[in-house]
Amino acid sequence: MWFSIDSTEGEAQAGDAAFASAIDTNLRRLSETEMNVLTQHGAALVNTRIERYAPERLAG
Repeated sequence: MWFSIDSTEGEAQAGDAAFASAIDTNLRRLSETEMNVLTQHGAALVNTRIERYAPERLAG
């Protein structure tokens, strides 16, 4: 279930992919906004892929 951080398929909010992929990857402290968007966007992408390709993993 591979995805790229710039994937718009499964975005929680429009623009999350663009914002997340524009965050500099040099070693530095990320801002609260950057952390929030990366967390939100990453979770949305993972959930979308699990729902589509491994829905049995959601059954609890």
